[in-house]
Amino acid sequence: MKRLLLCGILGVLGMAPAMFGDVIDYLLNVNGTNYCDSGSGTGCSNTGLPSGPGDSSTLNTSFDTTGNGGTPYGLGSVNLTFNPGAAGSYNVGLWLFEELTPNSGYDEYGATGGSLGTGESWQIDAPDYDIGGDPNTSAAGTIIANTEANTLSDTNDVPGGVDSITGVCPSPNCNDYTSLALSQDFTLATNQEELLSFTVSTTAPTSGFYLEQIDPGTITGVPATYYYSVTAKTVSVCTSGCSTVPEPRSWIPLALFASVLVLALAIRRRSATA
Repeated sequence: MKRLLLCGILGVLGMAPAMFGDVIDYLLNVNGTNYCDSGSGTGCSNTGLPSGPGDSSTLNTSFDTTGNGGTPYGLGSVNLTFNPGAAGSYNVGLWLFEELTPNSGYDEYGATGGSLGTGESWQIDAPDYDIGGDPNTSAAGTIIANTEANTLSDTNDVPGGVDSITGVCPSPNCNDYTSLALSQDFTLATNQEELLSFTVSTTAPTSGFYLEQIDPGTITGVPATYYYSVTAKTVSVCTSGCSTVPEPRSWIPLALFASVLVLALAIRRRSATA
């Protein structure tokens, strides 16, 4: 039986910098089934995130209209347990569109760090749909479609380096609206499941591969960087005789043995003192 548990999504991880990312949009692809925000520009058929026993969501997709990012949206982890109930090859990917500084989200860029793991793919790009006032007219905009199709390009289409604050910037090196996507391929045998964790943090991972979203701080004077990474672990699923705690009936012989042993020791002690 297919089972998907969404244990916790983008919960706050603690202290955040003076500017906070607003989650503007997202798309979660669970082996071809896509979930997105109800107000998303992605157009997927399933609005919202998976729901059911054990599922939960703290992802806040609201936009900070004050432009100062007063709430730490977008920091935390998306934890998934994927159990299709059959052996095979599968994939889970998550695209996130955040603005580290909402009133200058078009002046951000991306970078990568670490070493790419087995089965991982990634992309950094502007969203596929038009965003009013975007000064960078050269943005590729294929990241959503590639997340949906599990064809992330492993490329950074917003390498940045050229300020977009001053006006129109039709160059591939211009800062721009920046979004990040990570995807994980994995193979499961019979009675196996995959534990995945997509994490956004202000601290770089100490190992593995990660994406960076960077705001140079042109507006606020305080640069900010978010780090996005994924971990995956294949585990066995117990199907029978799983409990390591003896059933109540199994304690009966043990209790009788203990009673006999105590009685024997008492008799021996009394005989020794007679």
